[in-house]
Amino acid sequence: MAHVLIYCTNEEESHRAVAGLLVKNTLVHGGPYHSEAPEAMAYLKATILRGLADDVAMIRQTAGAVISSLLAFEEAGGWPEALDAITKGLNSADNNVAEVCCECTMCLGLTKGRGVSRR
Repeated sequence: MAHVLIYCTNEEESHRAVAGLLVKNTLVHGGPYHSEAPEAMAYLKATILRGLADDVAMIRQTAGAVISSLLAFEEAGGWPEALDAITKGLNSADNNVAEVCCECTMCLGLTKGRGVSRR
């Protein structure tokens, strides 16, 4: 489903977003992306960060929701690539990227007096 969200750009945007929401809901409800399927989790993490810079707002927002869900289950520092991508995205010249990265930080509570802040 992550592949559909990120790479199937010929599909309707709503179909891509639904694929991403299925991934997020699977994560939240303890599905196959957890520890019993480390290959799936590695693929998901490697793929989903690309969604932050997608041209389509719905896809960026869905990718942000998946990233926030993944980070909520991680130990502190467990996915440094995501924190790095979000931090860099906050300072992006592309306001669309900055906006979705800011939303990720709000979902994680990083902008409430600690952690990452938007300039």
